[in-house]
Amino acid sequence: MRRLMYVVLLFALLAPIASAATTRALIYKSDACSHCAPYLGKLFPVLEAAGIRADQTEVRDFINNPERRKEVALLQEKYGVPLTMQGHMLTVIDGTYVLEGHIPLAAVESLLKGPKPQEPVILYQDSMASNVVTYEMLSGGQKRECTTAETPWDCQAKTQSALPDDLQKFLLPGLLVVIAGVVIGKYGFGK
Repeated sequence: MRRLMYVVLLFALLAPIASAATTRALIYKSDACSHCAPYLGKLFPVLEAAGIRADQTEVRDFINNPERRKEVALLQEKYGVPLTMQGHMLTVIDGTYVLEGHIPLAAVESLLKGPKPQEPVILYQDSMASNVVTYEMLSGGQKRECTTAETPWDCQAKTQSALPDDLQKFLLPGLLVVIAGVVIGKYGFGK
């Protein structure tokens, strides 16, 4: 009888750990979001098609729960989600894929069918409109804008400048100023 009590006690203590270990998709959403429930209704079949069963998916409301908001902030920090890519709904799949907002479902589907990357892949699209034509992807330290017509893997394969985003913003205007200076200097405009 005593052994049975120990087994039951051990099982009771380990059950939450085992449950957490089998969670493959963790979703933080706001119950105040009227678009989230319909989006999740379409996301769940995509997850199931990728082999992530309903009992391996946990959905948590975080809007009125300070502890859950802390969890979201810690996850965003852990995965290196920039502030500009933080959405109103967070989904972490297999500790590798981070979805911020309402990612086009075709992109999620192809992401889950592709090769598992060495480091996290972050997709961001926070619009709740049905006519979204782009989403953002951050992988390998590079941020890309992807069209909904391309898979994340096709988007990742696009040639991306090795220059940081901040430098790219100033490169073209700076180059135009230099060219204008050369032209003005050579042809003497304004003399």
